[in-house]
Amino acid sequence: MVFETVRRLFPDESKERIIDALNRFPGLSKRFERIAEGVYSDYAHHPEAIKAVLGIAREVVEMEGMRGVVTVYEPLQNIRQHEVCSGYKDAFLQSDKIFWLPTYLTREERKPLPILKPEFFVDLLENKEKAEIAELSNGLFEKVRELRDDGFLILVIAGGHSDVWFRERFDY
Repeated sequence: MVFETVRRLFPDESKERIIDALNRFPGLSKRFERIAEGVYSDYAHHPEAIKAVLGIAREVVEMEGMRGVVTVYEPLQNIRQHEVCSGYKDAFLQSDKIFWLPTYLTREERKPLPILKPEFFVDLLENKEKAEIAELSNGLFEKVRELRDDGFLILVIAGGHSDVWFRERFDY
């Protein structure tokens, strides 16, 4: 649909130039934004938004002939996690590997609740065998880079500092 719209706007442009321009489009800030070759970032916080962005990632994987989707997930706000945790059950089914980071804590003083740990969330997942509890570290970066180099699309879903952390390491 986008291709056809661009084609109508620029009828004299070649199909190849239009496709090249569309392929170089970086995306909208924090919405399936390409931050490096094979690495994307998204700000999805809610399980339904996670399912949607994983659907987009899966489409890219199929179009590009990639091996699968690896998700690095950093939940945002402990308060929110208490509200949405039951929705995670099937939110990551389209991911071939999940690295689950600790929740990025913000505005936690409003309502003191126990901080939910990554182990709690992973145990909720239908595909928990694909999940690995992780911390931001050089070891995690090496794993992610190796998976990317092995043909997997890397999707960093983060609302906190891990987004910036990955951007710096992938030399965005």
